Amino acid sequence: VEKEGLPFNKSYIFGTVHVGDASMAKLPNKVISAIKETDEVIVEVDISKFTTFEIQSKTMPFMMLPASKTLKSELKAKNYQVIESYFKQKSIDINLFSTMRPWAVMLIITQMEYQNAGYSENNGIDKKIIAFANKNKIKVGQLETLEQQLSIFSKLSPYNDVMVSETFEQLNDMNTHFESLINSWKNGSLEDLNKYYQEVFTQDEFGKLGEKVMLV
Repeated sequence: VEKEGLPFNKSYIFGTVHVGDASMAKLPNKVISAIKETDEVIVEVDISKFTTFEIQSKTMPFMMLPASKTLKSELKAKNYQVIESYFKQKSIDINLFSTMRPWAVMLIITQMEYQNAGYSENNGIDKKIIAFANKNKIKVGQLETLEQQLSIFSKLSPYNDVMVSETFEQLNDMNTHFESLINSWKNGSLEDLNKYYQEVFTQDEFGKLGEKVMLV
């Protein structure tokens, strides 16, 4: 991106993904060259500023339900049973999550499934860009704070049940809903990525709310 009349004032926009597989362990050479040319790298959230303990301590208050509520009280019986069945198959007691917000529980389940499919945060592009910038002493800025990001999820709570059912639907067909997204990203296929975007954010009321809250 270049501002008219300022040919040397150049910026690069690079869409990233938070998790990746082994083939994404190294940043592409074009990205490395672009970062080396820049004065500052702006990321979504710079998590390198915090230790793992600090991230957990900042995250937990957002993930917990008010004292009067439970995971069971926040969901329809059928959706609670789906979650209970999921954890049972993995020999995990659902009571460990009884005081957590539904979005937080679904985030944990999603992360577990990503790991099972061979995807890791350590191969996520965001982390690699931040690490590369820090190593090369390039200033790192951020668009949002961790707290701002976490507060977004609570705004989706009126659609807890839809969130649970849609997440499980996507996880049950990981190849269609996630692997195809990653492959489209790897191939730089804007057409496929736009199609995915339309399916996720424009098809129903929950998707449109998600688009408004998370993006717009």
